[in-house]
Amino acid sequence: MVFFHVDAECSCWSWRKMSGLTPLGCLKGLLNDPDSPQIQTRRLLPSLIRQARSRSLRLVEGFVPNFIDHGRIVYDAKVEDRYIFVPGESLGKGSFGEVKAATDRYTRERHAVKCAVIAKEELAEAFVQEAEMHLKLDHPNVCKLLQVYVTEGACHLVMELCAGGELYDRWADKGYFNEDEATTAVRQMLRALTYLHWHHICHRDLKLENWVYKDNCVDSTLKLIDFGFAKQFSEELHMSALLGTIYYIAPEVIRGHYNNKCDIWSLGVIVYMLLSGEPPFYDGHCDDWTMQKILNEPLDVYGPNWDDVSDEAKDFVSQLLDRDVSHRPGARDASRHEWLQDLLPGGMKRQISNQVINPKVLEDLRTFAAMNAMKRATFGLIAYTMAGDADLSDLESEFRKLDKEGSGTILKAELAYAFEKQLGMSAEESNVLFDRLDITGDHEIEYSEFIAAVSGSRFMCNEALIKQAFKRLDRDASGVITVENLREVFGDKFNGTKVEDIMKQVDYKHTGVIDYDEFVQAIMELGPDGSPASSPGECNLRKRISRAYEFTSVGRKTRKGGVSHSLSSLLGAFRCS
Repeated sequence: MVFFHVDAECSCWSWRKMSGLTPLGCLKGLLNDPDSPQIQTRRLLPSLIRQARSRSLRLVEGFVPNFIDHGRIVYDAKVEDRYIFVPGESLGKGSFGEVKAATDRYTRERHAVKCAVIAKEELAEAFVQEAEMHLKLDHPNVCKLLQVYVTEGACHLVMELCAGGELYDRWADKGYFNEDEATTAVRQMLRALTYLHWHHICHRDLKLENWVYKDNCVDSTLKLIDFGFAKQFSEELHMSALLGTIYYIAPEVIRGHYNNKCDIWSLGVIVYMLLSGEPPFYDGHCDDWTMQKILNEPLDVYGPNWDDVSDEAKDFVSQLLDRDVSHRPGARDASRHEWLQDLLPGGMKRQISNQVINPKVLEDLRTFAAMNAMKRATFGLIAYTMAGDADLSDLESEFRKLDKEGSGTILKAELAYAFEKQLGMSAEESNVLFDRLDITGDHEIEYSEFIAAVSGSRFMCNEALIKQAFKRLDRDASGVITVENLREVFGDKFNGTKVEDIMKQVDYKHTGVIDYDEFVQAIMELGPDGSPASSPGECNLRKRISRAYEFTSVGRKTRKGGVSHSLSSLLGAFRCS
């Protein structure tokens, strides 16, 4: 048990004893104990709401890694080896350190790098645990963690750059959101929250400051950040650590016995603030009095700030801020509330999940499944280490159509339904195809896996990405990929294919290893049999890939030295009648 420092002279102490709460003391007392080795202070920017502070043990459970995770936590290199920090440009500061803008030397993409100064070894371990959890998250409304660099005394988190600022800033500038603006934001927040809870992750620190916009556009995508308090939960066991940010804390968190629905309460506070311009429970005297209001004060959605707010919105907020956890909706149920429904003219509900999937998307998925194992694995490696692009919004919409359950992933039954309905595939065929698309083997298709399949061909036009993928597989930096390297990354098999068979497929020189030339040719291969194009569209695609190959270092070297027999065969597959 952890006992916090208590200021016995504080006037807040009396109500704690009367209320029967565990004597944890007021937050003033907590902040008077900065040397506690188990507690961490989280500082917010100075303003009325941001004066709150919270502290907690960082107890984050680990994950079983898959091949995507290899090489994403780097211990043997400096972050400056790959990223160029933009001089004088700071994106913000946190309790650990500064967040800076940086440019990838190879891809030229701009990212945000959280630079954390770690003075104690146990804090470094906690930081890496947080990173391991965040690396697993893959959703359009979750800020993507791309890589982690760990050195003595410092950790660097390379993240997707979200340059549009915090939701807090837009709310503070406006004073409040109208209902159209609020529902647009809340739908996105619930998608992220549904994804987290579906995968048994509780964020535990939802607040306006932890939602950021991808860019400065009015309709920019909203993304969730800061997983320092996140925890993997089970349905059987409740959480007990007192943490979060004071205005957003659920009553059951204060009592020390709660589940993932504490996130729903925090979201309710956010929605209340968006619509009314103020927090639902606040007392200027002391944070403990605010806690008392959270525990006991009736919810007010009928004051002057709510005169122009619809009854549906009031009902939604009231449901999320229900103190009875059993009556509080889960994330998926909350997303189905009447207030959030997209209505067609005449009041009919728009059923996004029942819309027809773009036929090209389904064909791209089928094409990806027919690729060789090395090519599928490489596209997956690249997709998981790239930030989301603004031009992927149409694909995100198609992804959500396939995600009928709203889990933030595509399940086997969901994909089978689309293939059977639109392409006439049998259930057996669609199941085989799903298994080849599920490159991480977790029985669901994550967003990055979907992007790798439907837009991976663009990766072939960027040799820097291909080189980085080769380095990820060349685990001992020997300049070639061995069977042992493949086994270290994939295990004995990748996606049902033995690593020895992958070696045989790619090693056309029969040297027992895969050199860079062979790797590039495997990436440029269009299908397992190198068969000629069967349609004008496929013919054009093969021509583009042929040109992409010619501009790689391997292609240039081949043009200078003459075309080998293997390369002639490869390019022969690109010729169209």
